Amino acid sequence: MNTRLKRILSVLSHLLMAFFTANYILIIPQKRPLVQLLHLKGFYIALLFSTLLAFLFIRLSVWIHRQLNFFYPWELHTYKRLLLQVVLGVGLVLALDLALVWLYFMYYHQDFWNSRYLRIEAQIVLFMLLIFHFLMIGFDLLREKIALRNLRNQEQEFVHFVYGNKGPKKLKIGLDEVICFYNESHIGHAHLINNEVWNTDYTLQTLEGKLSPQFGFRINRCMLVNWQAIKAYESITNMQGKVILKYQLEPGLKVKISRERFKNFKLLYGTQKS
Repeated sequence: MNTRLKRILSVLSHLLMAFFTANYILIIPQKRPLVQLLHLKGFYIALLFSTLLAFLFIRLSVWIHRQLNFFYPWELHTYKRLLLQVVLGVGLVLALDLALVWLYFMYYHQDFWNSRYLRIEAQIVLFMLLIFHFLMIGFDLLREKIALRNLRNQEQEFVHFVYGNKGPKKLKIGLDEVICFYNESHIGHAHLINNEVWNTDYTLQTLEGKLSPQFGFRINRCMLVNWQAIKAYESITNMQGKVILKYQLEPGLKVKISRERFKNFKLLYGTQKS
């Protein structure tokens, strides 16, 4: 499915969701029969206004969620992300909803502060916002789990490329673009030749099992280096080694070869460079 079609389906699904949400908010709290409501001219005006309002806030909620995914991923900013999800995704949207409904009441010269909307409908909106954000978070977690399972089952594809992500952005990365894979704070990363760093869904153990031995070598517990990115190596103290790369890495990344891996590294390095 191409990107344009996905966007169209996304807009249509959000519009449909907004229509049913508006109907629910307008009809459920009413004590009058539905047939009586349908004969009221003001009902259709309120329905149109509520549908547009719900659509606007659904789109805004999705946009906020995606931006938070990009700038504050759960793995790195768990508590801060939770706070921002509540404040921006729920609190801000609810505040905008109340402000616009207040303007609607002012236009028709109605008392907003003593209205049933503030007593009943606003609470329904709050509940729906909480449920909507809960579902978006759950969907993201499920999608990541399914993607990871599918990737692990695709034996041959890992020989040629891996997938990287930055929040909602996804990238298919060729192995010749990778300097190294490394883990930091329990998150997988791929450091590319163009100096970009992308998150990955793979553990180093998974990569060792999926990638060809000709790709690279796991020099320590936290890093797997592409043979083609290694310029040379040198021995250091305590029977350890250090790789000298052709490219610059992020400051603070350790390129030491652990003592238990150094012997095998020297044997394989000679084979790779011969």
